[in-house]
Amino acid sequence: MQFETHSGGKVTGTANLGPIEFAIEGVITPPAAGIPARAAPSLPEGIELTVTVASTGSVYKLRGYFLTGSNHIVGTVVGISNDLGLQPVGTSGPFVLFPVSK
Repeated sequence: MQFETHSGGKVTGTANLGPIEFAIEGVITPPAAGIPARAAPSLPEGIELTVTVASTGSVYKLRGYFLTGSNHIVGTVVGISNDLGLQPVGTSGPFVLFPVSK
């Protein structure tokens, strides 16, 4: 995976899984304060990404959050079209992103 962060928190990048190349676009979202009167928790800094595979027309939406004191991002991925695993549109599941040394 290779990412670049641009002004305004815009994110662009690419990733490869074998012969499949993913294009990544999105934004880093700022932390959001909770609502104390409703006991609503605050949200940490996060990401909203769209991941596409041009060769198959596959599209995924990722929404995740940076874990405090960690270099991990955790969240949910939703298949928008042409899932590589042949699952129906709207299928979702968890994900974890973390750096790996070669």
